[in-house]
Amino acid sequence: MTTPVKNGYGLGLNIEGTGTARSFAHGGSNMGYQNTMFAYVHGDGAVIMTNGANGAELANSVLRALAAEYKWPSQHPQIRKAVVLGATAQEKLAGRYEIKGLGDFRIARRDGRLMVALRGDSWEPLYAVSPTRLFVLSRELDLYVDGDGGRLVSGSFDVRFQRAP
Repeated sequence: MTTPVKNGYGLGLNIEGTGTARSFAHGGSNMGYQNTMFAYVHGDGAVIMTNGANGAELANSVLRALAAEYKWPSQHPQIRKAVVLGATAQEKLAGRYEIKGLGDFRIARRDGRLMVALRGDSWEPLYAVSPTRLFVLSRELDLYVDGDGGRLVSGSFDVRFQRAP
């Protein structure tokens, strides 16, 4: 089950890393709850269950805190220096984007800052490493913007997106 078959996935599990950092993960959700399971093939792990529709963000934060506290070989919080994007650059990024077969997300300028709604109307701040690389704090997720499209990368999950008409 932990042998990658396609795009970093084994039999139902997301597989990442090598050596002592080789890990597997799986999430689940239903109306009113979300959960995350993460473990190293040869070591520690955690199962985090929440009773909220946006619980994945909390579960990912708890997972990063566990990784930092117990000195796990991966899943640590990333420390990045954010740059400030000017109003023109923020407005240029604003819009609705589609991921073929998976749905859409929105970027908007709200109260002078860049925000993103990755699922529904749950908005969170969007930060920039550069004008073409954006990230959120709620999970390991980067948006690489290239014109009217780009890539959304989260672990081994790497998909293209396009600006919606």
